[in-house]
Amino acid sequence: MVMSRLVCYEDRFIKSAQASTTKKSAINSHKHITRQKAQSADAVMLSLLSIGQSAHRLVIVKMGDEV
Repeated sequence: MVMSRLVCYEDRFIKSAQASTTKKSAINSHKHITRQKAQSADAVMLSLLSIGQSAHRLVIVKMGDEV
């Protein structure tokens, strides 16, 4: 009787540990994906900033040519 309870507790412990590991893995995967999305968003913002600066320079050059 005592032995069967120990086996039952051991099974529960193993299942709990496996669930915890799976949960940690899912959390780490989510963090990684979120980090990648943030880096992509940063890259897009830098590209847009660069395009905006180039457009601003073109406007200044055109205005300078007209004068």
